Amino acid sequence: MGTQRWSKRLALGIHEIDREHEEIHRLIVLLQDALRTGSRDVVQRQIVQTVLSEVMQFAQRHFAYEERLMKKVSYPEYAEHKNEHKYFLQQIRGLKGRLQTGESSITSETMNALSNWVHHHVLGTDTKYVPYLFSSSAAMKDVQRDNGTARCGVRGQSRGIQVVNPGNRSR
Repeated sequence: MGTQRWSKRLALGIHEIDREHEEIHRLIVLLQDALRTGSRDVVQRQIVQTVLSEVMQFAQRHFAYEERLMKKVSYPEYAEHKNEHKYFLQQIRGLKGRLQTGESSITSETMNALSNWVHHHVLGTDTKYVPYLFSSSAAMKDVQRDNGTARCGVRGQSRGIQVVNPGNRSR
């Protein structure tokens, strides 16, 4: 199975989070492209290490933002969700470590697994916290919605929730 494509069906309806999910996906595709087109030399390893570092840094910021929002609304599945984030970051750290030591190279199966993880996490795990965000006026002040409508549901089955008085998120 190849890399899954980004699609609008993955959108949660929260502009900033959707943009960040798409960016994580873009970085994984960039990493796959570097692996596919590069030779197995030092330059390729440096490119892959750089992209892996970007994925790590971006994902850390994104996960911290999501987790802050979940805490703000006392999301009941916060611990489980945070553990999924930790798992993803551990996978990236492990890849970086193995590449630095020359222990292994990144296989297409590994890259497909990362891509699939992102898609399953967004569709399965992230969609669960969205209704909690929209039921909290405090959290709503932190998010920017797309067209005033938020999407929530399970595994991509979504329904629109009209948002009143959209607020702006400041970082």
